[in-house]
Amino acid sequence: MANLRGRKARNAGSGAFALGFTDKMKSVAAAAAVLMLATTGTVVVQAQVSIPAASAQTPGTQTQIIEADAIASGLVKDSSDITSKANILSGGAWVVSGGTPATSSNGLKAVPEGTTVYMQWMDKDGAVSPIYSTKTHNNVDVQADGDPTGSYAFDLTKGWVDNAGKTHLYNATSGQYFRVWVEDYQQDGLNVSMIRQSGGFFPGSFVNSVTNSNLGQFPLIGTNMQRTGVFMQQDPSAALTRPENEWTDGSFAGDLSLNRAISGRVWLETGQLDYANSATGPNQGTNEPGAENYKVVFSSLTNEGVQAYEAKVNSLPKPERAAAAQQLFKDHPEYISATVTTKTDANGDYKLQFPEGTYQHRYLYGFVQDPQGDIVTAYSTYVTPEYQRPNRLGSWTPQAIPSPLLNAWFNVNFAVVDVPKLELNIANFDMIDNPANPGETADLVLSGSKLSPLPKKIVWTDKNGKVVKTCDPIETFEQGSACDFDVPADAPDGMIYTATLYVADNPIAKDSFIVQTKADLTYPPADTPAGQPVTTDAPTISNNVTKPADGKFIFDENKLPGGWVVDPKDPNKVVNDGGTPDNPNDDITATIDPDTGKVTVNPGPDAPLNQDGTPEVKLPVVLVDGANKPIATGDVTVDLTEKPDAPVEKDNDKFQPDYEDGSGKPGTDVTVPAPKFTDKDGNDTKAPEGTKFTPGDNAPDGVKVDESTGVVTVPVPADAKPGDKITVPVVVTYPDGTTDTVDVTVTVEEPDAPAPGVVDYRPAYGDPVVVPAGESKTSDIAYPDGQTPPAGTRYELDPNYTVPAGWTVKVDETTGQVTATAAPAGPDGANQEELVVPVRVIYPDGTSTGNDVANAVFQLDTDGDGTPDLTDTDDDGDGIPDAEEIEKGSDPKDPNSKPQTPLSDFQPSYPEATVPAGGKVTSDVTFEGEPKPEGTKFEIDPNFKVPNGWTVTVDPETGAVTAEAAPAGPNGADQEQIIVPVVITYPDGTATHNDVANAVFNLDTDGDGTPDSKDDDDDGDGIPDAEEIEKGSDPKDPNSKPSDQTPKPDWNDGSGKPGESVTLPNNGGTVPDGAKVETDGPGKATIDDNGNIVVDINDDAKPGDKITVVVTDKDGNKIDEVTVTVGDPDVPAEKPDWNDGSGKPGETVTLPNNGGTVPDGAKVDTSGPGKATIGDDGSIKVDINDDAKPGDKITVVVTDKDGNKIDEVTVTVGDPEAPGGDGSDGTGSLPGSDGSGSLPGSDGSGSTGSSDGLIPGLIGGGIIGGLIGGSLGNHGDHGSSMPGKPGDSKPGKPGAGDSKPGKPGAGDSKPGKPGAGDQGGNTGKPGTGNAGDNGAANQGGNAGTGTTGGANTGDNGAADQGNRGGQLAMTGVSGVAVTLGAAVLALVAGGALLALRRRRES
Repeated sequence: MANLRGRKARNAGSGAFALGFTDKMKSVAAAAAVLMLATTGTVVVQAQVSIPAASAQTPGTQTQIIEADAIASGLVKDSSDITSKANILSGGAWVVSGGTPATSSNGLKAVPEGTTVYMQWMDKDGAVSPIYSTKTHNNVDVQADGDPTGSYAFDLTKGWVDNAGKTHLYNATSGQYFRVWVEDYQQDGLNVSMIRQSGGFFPGSFVNSVTNSNLGQFPLIGTNMQRTGVFMQQDPSAALTRPENEWTDGSFAGDLSLNRAISGRVWLETGQLDYANSATGPNQGTNEPGAENYKVVFSSLTNEGVQAYEAKVNSLPKPERAAAAQQLFKDHPEYISATVTTKTDANGDYKLQFPEGTYQHRYLYGFVQDPQGDIVTAYSTYVTPEYQRPNRLGSWTPQAIPSPLLNAWFNVNFAVVDVPKLELNIANFDMIDNPANPGETADLVLSGSKLSPLPKKIVWTDKNGKVVKTCDPIETFEQGSACDFDVPADAPDGMIYTATLYVADNPIAKDSFIVQTKADLTYPPADTPAGQPVTTDAPTISNNVTKPADGKFIFDENKLPGGWVVDPKDPNKVVNDGGTPDNPNDDITATIDPDTGKVTVNPGPDAPLNQDGTPEVKLPVVLVDGANKPIATGDVTVDLTEKPDAPVEKDNDKFQPDYEDGSGKPGTDVTVPAPKFTDKDGNDTKAPEGTKFTPGDNAPDGVKVDESTGVVTVPVPADAKPGDKITVPVVVTYPDGTTDTVDVTVTVEEPDAPAPGVVDYRPAYGDPVVVPAGESKTSDIAYPDGQTPPAGTRYELDPNYTVPAGWTVKVDETTGQVTATAAPAGPDGANQEELVVPVRVIYPDGTSTGNDVANAVFQLDTDGDGTPDLTDTDDDGDGIPDAEEIEKGSDPKDPNSKPQTPLSDFQPSYPEATVPAGGKVTSDVTFEGEPKPEGTKFEIDPNFKVPNGWTVTVDPETGAVTAEAAPAGPNGADQEQIIVPVVITYPDGTATHNDVANAVFNLDTDGDGTPDSKDDDDDGDGIPDAEEIEKGSDPKDPNSKPSDQTPKPDWNDGSGKPGESVTLPNNGGTVPDGAKVETDGPGKATIDDNGNIVVDINDDAKPGDKITVVVTDKDGNKIDEVTVTVGDPDVPAEKPDWNDGSGKPGETVTLPNNGGTVPDGAKVDTSGPGKATIGDDGSIKVDINDDAKPGDKITVVVTDKDGNKIDEVTVTVGDPEAPGGDGSDGTGSLPGSDGSGSLPGSDGSGSTGSSDGLIPGLIGGGIIGGLIGGSLGNHGDHGSSMPGKPGDSKPGKPGAGDSKPGKPGAGDSKPGKPGAGDQGGNTGKPGTGNAGDNGAANQGGNAGTGTTGGANTGDNGAADQGNRGGQLAMTGVSGVAVTLGAAVLALVAGGALLALRRRRES
């Protein structure tokens, strides 16, 4: 900000030239006069000088950030101070880990206590303030929501004074804009950056103090601003992915469902539809473009990773999870199953797929990278770096909320917040110290780390809001820095001009300066010890102003500082009694010579001395003419100091370093010993302890200086010529901070003679060759001293060299000739003005000391006039200087590209108008520059939203804007000022683009001629607005008057989970007797004895549901309305889960735990021929007795420490010679047999039996018991939320009785447990349903049927039901129906075959 700096420094450093900056940017780069406070964390308050924050407010200076901590100073002690004290801006700062974007009761964790918060504001006249800072505190609840953490408050009571003497005081009125921000900081190893600002939405943007776009902030108009907010997020973390070299392309074009796929959209968020949205994530507006070519990155976990994540991350409180996740994957990167990526299309849409076996539906983590590969900040569920389902954080997830499919997700959107690290700086003028004179040019500098991809423009306005210049679009820093402003020659004294940088219509940076038409009086500095008078020199007068013959110099008694008065006996003398009228020894007098302006200051012997750098005497002086009209103004300042002490001798005066010169051959390193030191008398001495040595500016590359000893190592380039001098500046820094710079000189020696028979060739190309656009030119290689390259020498272009666009380069392999061709001038022509083409010279083995590299140089001549572009001021020869073309946006290397008529030539504007309530006013457009072209059209910007109570139209032909305000009352206009943007479209060829002029209308509710923004009683009912707001009546409705002396009750919105009770505290006045509540939505509300609203959320409420509570008084008048948003329910802890198994006598069978962690104290009870234990990894180990018989069952029941049953499994003993087959009746028999071990269709005795039973047994028992059982076995009890491995399904557990499980089905589902019961065909009881996580449907199914087809049907698997639960349940039923139908067909076919066979045999 210019109003925080002195004048612009103009040094050009070599680093700036090396970066290729223009002259203007070189000066900025060298001076480092770039304020990046808003987003970069770098504080620069004056060019080349870093100044610490001031300890108190100091109006009248803009070289310091003003510390304004209202809590630390004691101005704000509790929440009542926030609502009552004037000139305060307060709010809270939080880190997003869930919760909501509200500014109170949001459920968020505060930033660390003591975090610095910054604030800046712009007054109604466009004057931009200095920057203020404060700290967050955890002891004062400024939000009045019961949580004091993260609170901040700015003390703005003293305001600031501009150059014209006006005090700017913030009091939250319409037209005063503000912004608040927190710089990036580190937490848990991650960068924390800003994602949202309340109000304003867009981080770091200026927002009107009174606006309909409310995000929770509350202006007590004319008094203070409350409940602002800064929302930070931990940046996305690549530590939660596989190593980047293991990322795989997951681009996918198929159907989502069942395909481990994710789809969604990425867009560039501007806040277009969300300036008043504090309940949900952002929506994509029509002006928010899709982010094309952005990379979407998603990762998932292994089964082991899920269990570890639940145990070590999700078991912790929310604020601790992000750090725990970082540590978990640092220790165990193998827990991450895969990281897949894809690129967005032109609309920002994407679709990706995980490899088979790597996808966990509820354990995903994603983020986005821009086309440059940088991770970007974005709204999504992953605003906190944690693995979770994509719809977990609905309040931060872009709309629409992500939705689940079977093994897939859609609508997983990312709204990218490209926080622009940009600042505007008027480098030579400001509001306080450096006013501008009419006719001067304001030097604007746009600076930052990079430009936002969103549309950008710079708009200059005057103090009345009139647009005086627009630069649109801004695509480069140079374009922004070229948007300088010429102060009109007739600019009046005190006029203010403001530059605003817009990013997608968000004003994210401002700077301003003031015009002073009076001349300046400048006194040279003066000082004197107490007790000794001093007379200053005469002042100098600026602007070539001279003192008239009848003019005189006087003290400006209206601006004398406190304690100073005019001597009643002498009008040219002023006196300060030092605060002790009875002690003349501390008096100070000052006398001015009216003819010369010289001032004599006479301090008494006890006058206070200057202790802090502030002049003890600073008096205003005015030069007036004979009519006492001011001609020039200025201040005279005199420091009162003690008698100066003898100067302290500095180290660099006491010591003199000196290096010996060195020498060396090309290609070698030369070591120069440490310097010798002499004292000021020339005697040898040693450097003081702690002296350090470093390379100085412009030291050659590769030079090393030992910091402690000063030994210098200088590499001599291989191509250096004998006699060349290499100079190395070395900076010697002494312990007292003083420095010396001493040069080290190394002379290049003759190189060693090459070995016998070896020639040291030195090929080189000639002078630079000028190449006209559209032509080819050649450069030939030559060898010095008559050398001839050996036969077989080859030439090639250095493979590391990249030929610039618009050029082609060829190298003749045998001659070394280089041909360079420049494309014809035009849009696709060459731009690089000089090519340095490196050519490798490759000699035959043994004939040279080594290969060489020679550079052929070519220079572009776009217009072919013989002058290379490097020195040509008109490259394309179109008669327009290059500098002018660059400034006006045309191409200096394309003769067909010429600047258009500047937009500022037309200068359209509207006068400001006042509209009485119920009245209509028309404002006409005027053009102060070129006359309006015929055919010019006018329309209101389609993005402009007309505020409630206002009607606005524009005449498309004349541009006249008519604004009508509704009559005062409940439905009257509220917004006190509307700024109507009118888009002006000129005929083709008369302007470079469209123009925008703002028609400003001010509301006058009572029609008294004073706009509401300046009226203390808007509706003219005799009750001040502040009193009406405090007591709850409408200050814009004359029929609305305070009913009593107490403020209205006031409650904020809230949120909670299904089944919870949410308490909304009363932040306002007492609840009147007889007040009632009406509730709409899944819950009930009551008002408790303390005036709090208690909302009981129904158990069956769904995430995202809204419960609206309206509070009315006994007469039915509405007092307040609040909304409680239903959040996600707590996910119950997953139970351990084991499947049945089988084994041979004497074996140990291990049953792995496929579910949650086994609770401490769990026990196992075993019945049957074996014993069971639980291992450290949660698996059940069953030792089968040696004497166990095939078909025996070992039942294991697992209970918790209180005896509650957790699970029951069965291990079936198989034949020791032949193991039982999975999916049979559990005895090892074939499908369709009677379970005795006999073949299917036998009589159970072990013999085969009749063949008549074999075929139907195989078909009926095999197909029915296998096909139906296998199908239904695919739909078992829910069990673990993790999908099983493909093909790894296991048979369901048998119920009590004769029923047995069916065969396992193929796929991911585990078979369910069959229900209890002895009767075939009975359906088991349905299993307990586990509520899904917002649509995640991990669907179970039905257990399989046993042998003979008469077994009980197993428990219905519980579906985790979400948004699509009903449809998913139908899928399971449909599958059963299809399978049963297939089984019936199989039975019919088997019967038909049997009947046919018998018929043939008969």
